[in-house]
Amino acid sequence: GRVLVLYVPGPGWPFRAAAGWVWWSGIRDDAFNGWWNCSFFRNESDYQSSALILGAVAIVRDKWGDPPFGLDTYVWPAKLRSPRPGACYRIAGWYRGGWSKDGQKQRLYLPVSELR
Repeated sequence: GRVLVLYVPGPGWPFRAAAGWVWWSGIRDDAFNGWWNCSFFRNESDYQSSALILGAVAIVRDKWGDPPFGLDTYVWPAKLRSPRPGACYRIAGWYRGGWSKDGQKQRLYLPVSELR
């Protein structure tokens, strides 16, 4: 597979980023091959998370082209402080679409037909 790491430098740079994102594509054990996965996203910056998501989507498309089927990620509601887990993705135009095999993580996705 391949990996693309994006970050926003923070006040403690180069030892701490204010926001980070990791894209991954390859053979997946959840059978969603052809979907590029956001395996990590964290935002402690002053930027709106949905704006960072839109920017990261644009960057990965610029580097890799369009994915065969779309982009996806998983959010783990029980591990997040947010009362609306995944809301930043929903604001960025992503959809809810099922749960992980263990039933604990919600899948969010953006089909290739809706990439902006």
